[in-house]
Amino acid sequence: MRLSYGKLVKKAGKLDVPEKPRIKETNDFNIIGKPIKRWETLFKINGSAVFGADISLPEMLYGTIKTTPILGSKIIGIDESKAKLIDGYITSIPLEEMVIVVGTSTWSAMKSASKIIINTEGGNVDLNNESIKLRLREDSKLEGVQAGNKVGNVEEGFSTSSTIVEREYELSIQAQAAMEPLTATASVTDDLCEFWGPIQILDLPVMVASQVTGLTPDKIKVNTTFLGGGFGRKTEADFVVPPILASKVLGKPVQITWSREEDMRSGFYRPPSLVKLKAGLNPNGVPHTFEAKVISPSPSLHLAKDLGFFFPIWIDENGYDWAALEGMPQQPISDIENEYAIQNINVRYVPSNIEMKWGFWRSIGASGNKFAMESFMDQIAQTSKADPIELRAKLLTHNNRALKVLEETKLQSNWGNPQNGYFQGFAYADSLNCIQAQVADISINKRGQIDIHKITCVLDCGPTHNPHLVHQQVEGSIIFGLNAVMLGEINVQNGQIVESNYDDYKMLRLKDTPPIDVHLVASSAKQGRIGEIGTPVIGPAVANAVFAATGKRIRRLPIRKEDLA
Repeated sequence: MRLSYGKLVKKAGKLDVPEKPRIKETNDFNIIGKPIKRWETLFKINGSAVFGADISLPEMLYGTIKTTPILGSKIIGIDESKAKLIDGYITSIPLEEMVIVVGTSTWSAMKSASKIIINTEGGNVDLNNESIKLRLREDSKLEGVQAGNKVGNVEEGFSTSSTIVEREYELSIQAQAAMEPLTATASVTDDLCEFWGPIQILDLPVMVASQVTGLTPDKIKVNTTFLGGGFGRKTEADFVVPPILASKVLGKPVQITWSREEDMRSGFYRPPSLVKLKAGLNPNGVPHTFEAKVISPSPSLHLAKDLGFFFPIWIDENGYDWAALEGMPQQPISDIENEYAIQNINVRYVPSNIEMKWGFWRSIGASGNKFAMESFMDQIAQTSKADPIELRAKLLTHNNRALKVLEETKLQSNWGNPQNGYFQGFAYADSLNCIQAQVADISINKRGQIDIHKITCVLDCGPTHNPHLVHQQVEGSIIFGLNAVMLGEINVQNGQIVESNYDDYKMLRLKDTPPIDVHLVASSAKQGRIGEIGTPVIGPAVANAVFAATGKRIRRLPIRKEDLA
């Protein structure tokens, strides 16, 4: 007979707590550490898994949203006269930056929304790619705020350096582009609010519903569906508000589904960044002094504003934002023992004020900072005429876990001996208490394009509950990151987002996805978090392989064909 742990809780609660409980030895584990199949796979295959758009309630109405055409503009009125001619149209509810459009079906709501004319005021019509880059460049002249621990004396370190290396790196704006567009359902009555949706923060619907309905948290019920992809986008409240508000106004359950175009053009994007790095090398070519300045909009500032308070050590009133600095050394939440041992370190952050909605994207700031850091380390290895892995080993002699990962990486990737016509690039990361290295094997084809033949990833993330899931998460996060390396990019022109769907915000196809070889290093160290660790490392691994193949340094992502010329 098999019982769930939950059914044993009451009986277990009546037992006396032993004075010296016996802790189960690792060798006795029957489940932990074993590659177990995912329990929900069958439901996803046969269609019974419940995603956000699968919710269906009696008397439910359907809706969508339409946002203002210019970023930052506010609604002063709407013209719904043509929408009223659409069969199934019910009503529109204008908010500050969006109109909730409700109908008898999702199709009628979306068709009605296309007919609604929004009158606005204000907005950032002059915002475009060039003005964003100019803002970052101008802000790079500012001193910024101290980001993390300042170690040693960088001024003295640079003054005694045999060689000084300086480089800059640029990261583009990115969308989360989840497979299922934003969708959520709510049913509001006088004494209860029930919410269904793919949410990444479970408290979010409770906070929103409390404000919209006036109900206390004990009268708000949240049902979490399968996510349908989130990557940070579904941490935001903008898709939670419409169904709750519409249901309160109309007195019936309402499901709101965003169109792909609205989802893509009205997002909370990964901020662009400019990263300026400087290193001082000793006579052996090993960096002993490091200085960085990260210039980027804050992805967390809007949360502090919405909550009405700052929350150090994440985001501080002085402008510091850990989410923008993740991946840089000496940050307060980082596992510093896994970082490069450099005697003098100073990192500063300039929170650039660019009027768009910025948010979280898989691996947050590490996605840009690790690209800069690891591309820079490869540059230093070239300057010092050192093997890229051996240079890292000299900076990690204090950490046996890291050294073991480096050695295993050389073995598994056949480092230094790629297949004829292939070229290799290496990158290391220590994010989220996971020690990781990746090697990309690439070639440049006759059309001058990058062909990626294999990705090798070696990982020490501490004890693993289910190695099967670790492999899947790492593979998925590498593919997600690779898309931003090779294809994905959000562009801004005349105050509007250019991209609107998968036809212009390109996604990696199965035929273009390389084999990904993941190797887990057995470890008893503190457990790491593996949901997004592969994402930031693939960029520098590919970029460094491109240098090996072409002699051209990649200092911006995504990689463009002209970068290879």
